[in-house]
Amino acid sequence: MVDLISGLVKTVSDVPGVRMLEREIAGVERVVLRELQHRLNLIAPETSSSPEDSAPFTNGAQRETAESATLAETMERILRRSMDQTRADSRHALFSRILHELVPDEARIVSALADGSTYPLLEISVAQRGREQQTVLKNASSVGRAAGVADPSFTPAYVTHLMQLGVAEVGPEDSALNDEYDILLTESGVKSAHVEATAAGRRAARIVRRTVRISPLGREFWAACHIENEVG
Repeated sequence: MVDLISGLVKTVSDVPGVRMLEREIAGVERVVLRELQHRLNLIAPETSSSPEDSAPFTNGAQRETAESATLAETMERILRRSMDQTRADSRHALFSRILHELVPDEARIVSALADGSTYPLLEISVAQRGREQQTVLKNASSVGRAAGVADPSFTPAYVTHLMQLGVAEVGPEDSALNDEYDILLTESGVKSAHVEATAAGRRAARIVRRTVRISPLGREFWAACHIENEVG
């Protein structure tokens, strides 16, 4: 039976028309495969690179658009609030922002200044040839120790920040505080700055004496916080 089938297949294959048809079909298959491979080669680079390469740019643009929209919306919301707020609302918004800007030790300093007391304030600078005065230490004060801050060495930074917030201000030198000025000059941070200034300049270090006190805004801020008892 197998031999019979094999013989029939061979017989059919030997027919001239069938052989030609097989060759034509094979040729068409090769042409189709070549064309398909060519198209795949053209499409593959775009397909492989497009999702990966374009995604970061697309996502970045989307994030930038979202952030811009958020900023614009936030500004619009604030402006709408400004149209409706009263004077009391305005004060509350400002004092709330100031309050949230304070670290605990700065709050203690505001408390120490709130009764109207003034404290010595020192600035140490040095004059160099052909240059302007260079400040080595600014806003050193004994108010930090008086307020009981955890680390008095941070007092210059605290006082500077309070001045930037507008709740503290600089006053003139107070001769009644001469002893306190002298004591302040013995503190390690002030002594180090004095030594540094003396070594850096051709002239003696310049020491400017002033005072620090609560500002009018600071008094309003303190009153608005409803703190009646001094923090111990």
